[in-house]
Amino acid sequence: MSKVLIPFIDPLAVNHKFYQRFKMADGSVKSTCFWTGIYPNLNISNSMKCAKLAENLLCYDTCLITVDDFLFLVNALGIDIVKSLISDGAVEVYNNSGIRAAVYNISDNDPLILNFSFDKKFDPETYTLNYQRVYNVKYNDRAMYGINKVLTTTSCVEIEDSWLNHLNEEITNDLKKIEIIKELDLVNEGKIIDRNNDYNQKMYNRVAYLNLYLALGNKLKLNDIMLPDEIQKLLEVKIGAYLKASNNLIKNSFTSITEFNGVHDIYQLLISKVINFEDIMRIRNNRKSIDFRRWLEQTSRNAPLGDIVELYNTAIREGAELKVSKEGKLQKTLKFAIPTVIGFDPIVGGVVSPLISASLFVHDLIKSTYRPSIFIENYLKKEIDSKMNDHKIRSENDYYRKEHGVIAVNSQCPCGSGKKYKKCHGRFR
Repeated sequence: MSKVLIPFIDPLAVNHKFYQRFKMADGSVKSTCFWTGIYPNLNISNSMKCAKLAENLLCYDTCLITVDDFLFLVNALGIDIVKSLISDGAVEVYNNSGIRAAVYNISDNDPLILNFSFDKKFDPETYTLNYQRVYNVKYNDRAMYGINKVLTTTSCVEIEDSWLNHLNEEITNDLKKIEIIKELDLVNEGKIIDRNNDYNQKMYNRVAYLNLYLALGNKLKLNDIMLPDEIQKLLEVKIGAYLKASNNLIKNSFTSITEFNGVHDIYQLLISKVINFEDIMRIRNNRKSIDFRRWLEQTSRNAPLGDIVELYNTAIREGAELKVSKEGKLQKTLKFAIPTVIGFDPIVGGVVSPLISASLFVHDLIKSTYRPSIFIENYLKKEIDSKMNDHKIRSENDYYRKEHGVIAVNSQCPCGSGKKYKKCHGRFR
């Protein structure tokens, strides 16, 4: 006897009913109602997907499923139903970055735990064929370390403030235990504070820097634009599942900072494949950070920056009982730790949060001289406009090739510009 889960949706799409269908030895089929209910996140277009995924969880002793699909089920049906589907088996979950999340032997009384990890020695060629068919993953040498997460209905749907505090502690512990500082080196900035405990000034400032971006990103919904590439990779291991589960956060994460700058909606450009995430990271890691460092080094900024460094230095000495031998090293590290997009902000997390007064990061300190255009408006708008123009030319070129067939590279472009095809629409052959 085989069992298959099939969906039924009433004409008004109000109640969603799922039937468990049994195929008997004589070939006949019997169906019983497996569950019924009203699920706001289910509709006619995605109910079949939900049923198929639920069928896989229900019908196989060991099931392969991606994190996106797994969280889709949890978001659509609720954690209790998903747990009931996998109560008797084991599920292996994978996300798009090749990070494995294992769910084993789930019972009604056990929490649902996703154990995210990344093994830099892992050889995908020696792994199962099923996994190879799902994703063709390219691994790099960067070591990523995860931590057990308890996934509940609340944490899957929305990101709570307490989650940031929990994440701060985890990241701090990770940085103390592993050699990730070598991967995220600040180029000789910072100094070992306590050699006996192996505490590193770079470590503390990196944690403050990372958590400041986290807090600002959560507040302004700018996390993907603001985060440097290496921090983004670390956070994908830590919170990738949570970010993907929050539709609102994903939808708004690229838009807030661009609306008042006249830049096109980056999220829409991303899902329309006009730009990709690598384009965004390249923009963020290029001109903007250089401009910000130059801005900090200008004479008119030295006085307030010096005051901030001194207060910050004193707070660390008194609050954490740490000794800083060279103030210049700390000042360089602090320059790197200050957010590079919107200036100073009172939201600071991590191990230094109780040591720093909110007055050190007030907007009024730099409001009179701060010009966000040197960081975002001009360069970002120029880059996005260029990408949109390239996308437009590619689309037009597809039309011309469809209408005219093969076009000689030295012939005139069919668009009527008078240019040779290879220097006009032929650039994107």
